[in-house]
Amino acid sequence: MNATETYDFTLPGSLTVTDQQGQSVRIDSLAQDNKLILRIRESFCEDCVKAELRQIDSIGNPSDIIILATYSNLRIVKIIAQKYNIRVPIYYLPNSIAQEIFSRNDRKGIPYLFVLRPNLQCESCFFPSKLFPKFSARFYKLMVEKLSFEKEKAPFFPITSRDLGKIKKGKTYEVMFPYRNAGKKPFVIHDIRLSCDCVAPIWDKKPLRQGEQAKLIIRFTPKGHGYTFQSIMVYHNLSRTPIRLTIKGEAE
Repeated sequence: MNATETYDFTLPGSLTVTDQQGQSVRIDSLAQDNKLILRIRESFCEDCVKAELRQIDSIGNPSDIIILATYSNLRIVKIIAQKYNIRVPIYYLPNSIAQEIFSRNDRKGIPYLFVLRPNLQCESCFFPSKLFPKFSARFYKLMVEKLSFEKEKAPFFPITSRDLGKIKKGKTYEVMFPYRNAGKKPFVIHDIRLSCDCVAPIWDKKPLRQGEQAKLIIRFTPKGHGYTFQSIMVYHNLSRTPIRLTIKGEAE
């Protein structure tokens, strides 16, 4: 029987997966927008996995869906993608890492879905049954429509990620994120949470009316050498889910 669980969990920002080209991809870079994740692995019921892939294939625009797959190696993931003509992004996650994060849900032995938020919170876990495909189809339809609606009603940040390239340790950079209120209700940023004290936000705290624009300025002073990746979580009055902005660079 299909089941939805209220159990929520959070993915580590340092989690790295591998795409079909063999490139490493940080999970936080995939979660710029809310995503519906299908979790599959080699030990799961194969007929159940195929049933979920058929569900995804029946969706007109599955742009908010990605697959996290754990198989013996990346080569097998590529074979699976070709065999079933998978048309959504599929990423390989080694078993050694998967066991640390997904063991509670994976031990059920069937594929499942969950919503990945920009703050890397995972919620609305759903365990579909191949015996009740219509129920599963309704879940997919509901979640795809919900994610699309949330995307449309959110205040519009045309740029959510900034790559500064080569930067200097100790030098302060001002990084600008323009935004506009695309909704009908006034928009107010009431809190901004940062991943490091090396970043400091400056923003207009007055309500932004429909169609109005403003700028969020982030002052960033890298403290160390090497790759740096900073997250800026923007909390506002129109949603309980924050908007996630990122800054990255290579400090010398």
